[in-house]
Amino acid sequence: MTAVIKTERLTKAYGEHRGIIELDLEVAEGEIFGFLGPNGAGKTTTMRVLLDLIRPTSGRAEVFGIETTVDPTAIHRRVGYLPGEFDLYDRLTGAQTIEYFGNLRGGIDRDYVTRLIDMLDLDPSRRFREYSKGNKQKVGLIVALQHRPDLLILDEPTAGLDPLASEILKEKIQKEKNKGKLILITSHILSDFDELTTHVLYLQEGNIEFNGDMANLRKLTGEDKFGKAIASLMRTKGN
Repeated sequence: MTAVIKTERLTKAYGEHRGIIELDLEVAEGEIFGFLGPNGAGKTTTMRVLLDLIRPTSGRAEVFGIETTVDPTAIHRRVGYLPGEFDLYDRLTGAQTIEYFGNLRGGIDRDYVTRLIDMLDLDPSRRFREYSKGNKQKVGLIVALQHRPDLLILDEPTAGLDPLASEILKEKIQKEKNKGKLILITSHILSDFDELTTHVLYLQEGNIEFNGDMANLRKLTGEDKFGKAIASLMRTKGN
């Protein structure tokens, strides 16, 4: 399969601290790829570097065969992104927020947007400031999905969602994967990845501690620091 994302010794330093350290990665189309790890492990940093929202300290990254620092606009056209904190213009309604981002992309299929709104059971008439965390998350997900991107990058996508909405979202993600799309999901909750991901990368303090499937990750509980971290994640419940 065609590699959508490729990194070589990708490193991002924040002063004396490092967000990610010499990350070597290759991710193909048609996968649901999970970035797992505790808060501060480097998951969000990796996503932001891939989108050229921040620049790497060293190393390089390619998305769709394009180096991220050379032509990020060409990459962004094909990406749907949900940041970890989706919080925008308080006075706009959900519908206006969704339409605003659709217009930035030159227009979108309004019937498809309506289906996404119905799927997530969102009231688009309310102002953004009136939404709960979960409903703000739904707006962000619709914005990420509405232009039918080839790559979805979702940072903690189930945060704030009720159990039903979480399951509906997971079904949608699976359908997008079946269409040959690549979906990158970051989370610190193991249950977000059960029966969903085709591959898991576990990051800890900016380093890759595990790169493989979920079944093999579950075998790695033990008395060392990494094993205890995995065991703790297994006890952590999602929404």
